[in-house]
Amino acid sequence: MDQNSVELQAKEILKLLKEKHVSTIVLSGKSGTGKTWMARKVGLLAVTNERVDIMLWISLSVRHDEMSLYEHIARQLSLLSTSAELEIDDIEQVQNDNGKEETLDDLKGKVQKKLSASNVLRGILVILDDDGNKMKEGDRDLQQVLQFIRQNAYQPSMEVADGDGQQKLKVLITSRNEDTRHQTRGDKEVIDMKRLTPEMSISLLKQGAVAKVFEISGVEILVKNFIDKKEGLTPGEVALLANLLNYHQHDSKVQDLQQALEEAWGGDDYNYTLLLSSGYERVSDGILVDFSWQGSHFFGDHGSIHYGELISYWILEGYLSPFNSLEEAYEEGHRILMQLMYCQMLKEVSDDFLQMVSGTVLINYHRQGYGGIANLGLANVLVNGNDWHGIGKVTLMDGMIRTLVNHKKVQPLKVLLLDGSCLSGQHLNSLLLNNQELQILGLFCLRIISLPRCFCYLKKLNVLVLRDCDFLEKIDEIAELMTITVLEVSGSCLIESIPDNFFQQMTQLRSLHFSDLQIKVLPKSFYDLTELRWLILKGLSHLTELKSLKKCQKLMVVDLSGAASLPTFPEKNLKSLPKLQTLNLSNTKIKSLPILHETKELTHLSVSGCRNMDRLPSIRSLTNMQVLDISWSAIMDFQDKSFEINSSLKILDLSGTAIPSLPFNIGKPREFYLKNCSEIKYMNCVESSEELEIVDFSGACNLVKIEGKFFECLENLRVLNLSGTKVKDLPSLSALHNLRQLLLSCSLNLEKLPRLASSKLEELDLSGCKAMTMIEDKSFEHLPRLRRLVLSQIKIVHLPELNSLSNLEELNLSGVKSFTGTDFIEHMSKLQVLNLSETLLKELPALTNLKSLKHLFLRGCGQLEVLPVLEVLHNLETLDLSQTALRQLPFVGSLSNLHKLLLSDCSKLENFKNHKLLDMSGVENLPCGISRLTQLQHLALPSMKEDIQAADTSEVTSWKQKPSASHWSFSVVDRTVPNTSRSLLSYNGSLFLEFLDSNPSVLDSTSNHFHLFVHPTEVQNGARDMLFHRDELVFRDVYLLTRHCSKSQGRLVEIHHLSAFSEGIEAVLHNAEYIFLFDSLFFKSFSDLGAGNIKTLKGCWIEGCENMEFIIETSDLVDSSERGIALEILWISNASSLRSMYSENLRLGSFQNLKCLYLDCCPKLLSVFFSSHLLQMLEILHVRFCEDLVALFGDDVEEHELPNLRTLRLWELPKLKSIGCIMPSLQSLEVGECPMLGHMLSSRHVPEKLEVLKVRNCSELGNLLEGLTSENCKLPHLAEVHLWGLPKLTRIGIESPLMRSLEIGDCSVLLHVSYMPENLEVLKVRFCDNLEAIFVGMTSENFILQSLHTVHLWGLPKLVGIGARLPPLQKSIIRDCPKLALPVS
Repeated sequence: MDQNSVELQAKEILKLLKEKHVSTIVLSGKSGTGKTWMARKVGLLAVTNERVDIMLWISLSVRHDEMSLYEHIARQLSLLSTSAELEIDDIEQVQNDNGKEETLDDLKGKVQKKLSASNVLRGILVILDDDGNKMKEGDRDLQQVLQFIRQNAYQPSMEVADGDGQQKLKVLITSRNEDTRHQTRGDKEVIDMKRLTPEMSISLLKQGAVAKVFEISGVEILVKNFIDKKEGLTPGEVALLANLLNYHQHDSKVQDLQQALEEAWGGDDYNYTLLLSSGYERVSDGILVDFSWQGSHFFGDHGSIHYGELISYWILEGYLSPFNSLEEAYEEGHRILMQLMYCQMLKEVSDDFLQMVSGTVLINYHRQGYGGIANLGLANVLVNGNDWHGIGKVTLMDGMIRTLVNHKKVQPLKVLLLDGSCLSGQHLNSLLLNNQELQILGLFCLRIISLPRCFCYLKKLNVLVLRDCDFLEKIDEIAELMTITVLEVSGSCLIESIPDNFFQQMTQLRSLHFSDLQIKVLPKSFYDLTELRWLILKGLSHLTELKSLKKCQKLMVVDLSGAASLPTFPEKNLKSLPKLQTLNLSNTKIKSLPILHETKELTHLSVSGCRNMDRLPSIRSLTNMQVLDISWSAIMDFQDKSFEINSSLKILDLSGTAIPSLPFNIGKPREFYLKNCSEIKYMNCVESSEELEIVDFSGACNLVKIEGKFFECLENLRVLNLSGTKVKDLPSLSALHNLRQLLLSCSLNLEKLPRLASSKLEELDLSGCKAMTMIEDKSFEHLPRLRRLVLSQIKIVHLPELNSLSNLEELNLSGVKSFTGTDFIEHMSKLQVLNLSETLLKELPALTNLKSLKHLFLRGCGQLEVLPVLEVLHNLETLDLSQTALRQLPFVGSLSNLHKLLLSDCSKLENFKNHKLLDMSGVENLPCGISRLTQLQHLALPSMKEDIQAADTSEVTSWKQKPSASHWSFSVVDRTVPNTSRSLLSYNGSLFLEFLDSNPSVLDSTSNHFHLFVHPTEVQNGARDMLFHRDELVFRDVYLLTRHCSKSQGRLVEIHHLSAFSEGIEAVLHNAEYIFLFDSLFFKSFSDLGAGNIKTLKGCWIEGCENMEFIIETSDLVDSSERGIALEILWISNASSLRSMYSENLRLGSFQNLKCLYLDCCPKLLSVFFSSHLLQMLEILHVRFCEDLVALFGDDVEEHELPNLRTLRLWELPKLKSIGCIMPSLQSLEVGECPMLGHMLSSRHVPEKLEVLKVRNCSELGNLLEGLTSENCKLPHLAEVHLWGLPKLTRIGIESPLMRSLEIGDCSVLLHVSYMPENLEVLKVRFCDNLEAIFVGMTSENFILQSLHTVHLWGLPKLVGIGARLPPLQKSIIRDCPKLALPVS
């Protein structure tokens, strides 16, 4: 039977629907037989073939009442908007709509009108999907609705009507029919549905985008063999398989496809976890764990959930963390949601509602899984509660996630999630004040010190999450919230104490999550929380005491991980916590565990990092234990000599312990870790280990022997890691038929590799096995799936045959002295990484078949004199030829993707003999096509010294160089070649200095410009690799521009990551005009650069130099007044030790030409300068994140003046009290997050040239201008005024005829603006609780703001009027202004 059979069945059902004697058809069958899929196909055919006019779909897997049924039908008839169609403007319209709520009768009237319309001629088909799940045919509400449709679908047309003129309703039902209540009788026909035959499945797969996958050789056979294993597939399984095939559209991924199909087969069904990991983008572990739960689940009794609710649930549980904004998290959640729908784990049932597909629960999802820990445990602590109605429909709007309003239905805001990117702390108070019906509130990354004063008004709040509010110092206001059921406060590391009565009124609290707080004890009222189920106290490093939890008998999860000061667990036994499932005491000082006999439900136990705990009590009674993690604890002994009774154990992690031996029976874990267990010397056979999939003994440095029969029963083993052990002889691996990874790196005593029996092996790593002298000749012959083979630095006498490894993607033979021939490389067409460094290689074969090659390493091949043609390697990104004996470099100009070309120490290259290597103009004149490499980012050129000696047959010599020049290099950024990416030309220090000796004028003052980097060079294994990374070149121009350093500026030197000022660097600095210092520990002051190098310096950028205390050390012998005399730009950031700009009194002269000064993140700096007299030419001053800065100038006696200052920006200076400076030329003033600032400017010295004024979140600011009289101050050029978060601002007191933009927000005591700017274009006012009028004092009430085009008014409860008439507006948003009446012209 083929695809035609599927089509034929659909057409037969459609024909049956047309029969007058049939009104109901039931598609009956087991789950997965394609009932829903067929119903959708029939419905679509019925509409497209004009058999019916209307098709309605009702999912009975969702519990409906009569109202929701009519709403669902109305949406399908386009009478109501779906959530996706409800745009922001519609939401605002509904919010401002004061009409009455739409009733059931209103909806029925709309549906009736639609059904009885003149264009409904042919009939109506209603599909009832998943009958018998939450609802079934015959339920009262459903039958009433069907009868309503039947009665109101009357048309007198003889063409479609029965004899009585009554058009009959057609109903198509999908049902498992397990109770056999659906029988063929009367007007009902029952059709049995069967799984698709293999032929039908193949036919379906060959449709659409997947068809071209079958053109790849071998794919159809793979798919057919997989399908034949089952007695037919479901359409859902075919869809999932189609998505997997679609991912593997390239010939190079056929092997991946084969592996995925084999591993997905679980005997009777797909293994969804393996399918997800085989082809799809990564899905959060937490989400997959969530799908593995067998008990409570967030989908709840209704069986379905709105997609926005599911994403919000993931965000609240922390499954999508970390994220930069809620918008980013929401988008990621939507991506994952679509992924799960593609994978047939979720399906849409109605109107943006989703349901888990039956049979897709991920049983025992591993590693993170077997339960896992969510942040809040909402599915466990709330879903079954009678008072929990879910998150409900929500949407992302204005950067926040909030309740989605219903059609024409006025309802309060119940859900609100927001972050610091969309709202400030001051805005929050007004927003919450206007939404006191909130039930779920999540605040992420808000920069607030305390909670808003209105918090106590949230009397219905059920869930509260405060996550990563770094500056939050106290949470006392939460204590008034009596209805709280779930509470999280995490990442607020400034909270040091919580009142003892904090939990007194939270009698219903079920989930509590405190993490990374600094509290030492929990409030006394905590111990009375009898309803608590979920307790997470992570990272409470100062917590020293935890009292008895006996009253918390419903606890399911207790996580105290990271409570590094906690010495004891309060309970001697867990009898009082009978429901406990997870106990995590990792990284605490707890010395002993409680007796575990009475905790049969415990599934997770972790004491990782408990260095004071030396004994594990008996776990015999823990028959449900799934994860036991005692890694890096001091446990040395087990009370139980066998874990045989712990048959549910899945993960056993003993890593880092001093355990000398194992129990003789370890249960049946799937993963077993003994990493870095130094006391384990012998590994005897352990019983009941046949379920093992991962065995990791890496770093067990004293493990010398593994018993011969150890691996005999490990047929399921997939990963074996013995790296860093001292095993000399490995037992037979012949039983490991499913082994994928064999990792033996740095097993220094291993002499021989056993025969490899697994044809599924993908990775073999023998690097550093220096005692290995032999690998059997045929060892690699039967490894068709091997992708990665690493044999670097092993001492084998003979290299086995490699010709059969046609699927290799990485081959590393570096340092293998026995390696000479390379003919096998021609057969490795999938090779991406080839490393033959430090071998005796004399020649390479043709590389024409290696078209996938990306990285080729031949470093240190001292006998290699000739290379084959490289032009076909279009994907090559790295070519390392350093320290070779090459005489000619092949043409490389066609390697369009080459990023790194290393030719250092290739002294015999004739291409470069007569070439000017160190041409400061860039790479345009370099030979061999190098100038054409538009993607080149790192180019290391050769030295011409004859220092490389030819290697003989016994050894490979390394490049010999002076130690003094071995730790630093120079690089030149190519900026002159048009239409190319930026390139990095790298030279070792000695070569560069040698060149400068012979060409002293190349960097002198006559040079127009140069751009050099000084960076360290790592010395490793006799070869040098730059530590200077590509990331530091990406977007380099943009980065420099943000530092006000144009790429066109002259002679620039950047010094990166140097711990010492290296010899020879002075020669470059001497003529530099601009110096950039980044993370250079040697730098403490300008004197470290050399006195003569500072006099002509025009610009200096200093970032991350943590040892710098002063810019200028005035106690030096050299006249300090000459230092920085030419300096025009000074930028300092992340200077954690900077105390002052200079150490003592500084003479005039040093900064006399300074025009731009930027100070960023200097926490110890008290003032910018002692006196403004030193900064008379300053034009731009930016100061931010200097937490101890009290004043701009240290001298508080004199009156300071900066006559040329045009731009002043002060941001987050918590101790700054005043600006205290006259600035007659000031044009732009921006101040933010300065809570101690009392006023901005003096009214006696007003900057009349001011054009922009922006002030944000200055809580003590009462006046903009000090000493202001009753009259306003005139600023004739002021065009923009933005005032946000000024709770004490009573008056603005400024007027300007040119003002175009006025934005005011969170100025809670401001009554009015007073002055009306006639040319105003933009007016935005939000959350000013006492603002009664915006503009007052107008002589005419009919005055029109003619230029105004944008008005935003939001959260102004007392606003009565604007004070002028408004013209027609281009954009307006007006919310929560109940008293406002707008006069419009």
